[in-house]
Amino acid sequence: MSTFALIADGQVVQLGAAEFPVHAALTWVEVSAVSPAPQPGWTATQNGSAWTFTAPAVPTPTPAQQAQAALVAGISITSTSGGWTATFPCLTDATGANMWTMVLAEQAALSLSGNATFADGAATVQWPDAGGALHAMTSAQFQAFMKALGAFVAGCRNVINGVAGAMLPAAAATIS
Repeated sequence: MSTFALIADGQVVQLGAAEFPVHAALTWVEVSAVSPAPQPGWTATQNGSAWTFTAPAVPTPTPAQQAQAALVAGISITSTSGGWTATFPCLTDATGANMWTMVLAEQAALSLSGNATFADGAATVQWPDAGGALHAMTSAQFQAFMKALGAFVAGCRNVINGVAGAMLPAAAATIS
């Protein structure tokens, strides 16, 4: 079956299985063999009897959009003392729990216990990465982890909020 593109003012406005005379200013062009298949909104250019079709340019994301995407992607952290590298979410963890609620709870427990134990009384915490794998951290490692994670989120937040001079932070950090 043939596919036709309806062209108006140099743009594909509709695709159809048949050519229908609508108006003299509108042109139907067979596009069955065109790859990739043109879509509504694409530019159509005629050169003699040949047509070319161009997808609209993808707009460059704003710095705020880039920072929001960075938060969604998370930050890759390498722990030299822990012997692991993993990407950690900045909005929620692999189970859907709110990352910042968990961070604050553990930080409060560390502060209240004199930086010795976590909320469950353990000397280490098993922290999930973006894929759900757990990474053991001592209180010192967790403090460094929180500092790296917090700096990344704060940098993204500053870009999103339009703080003068704010730059998108690196999406990777190394801690001890």
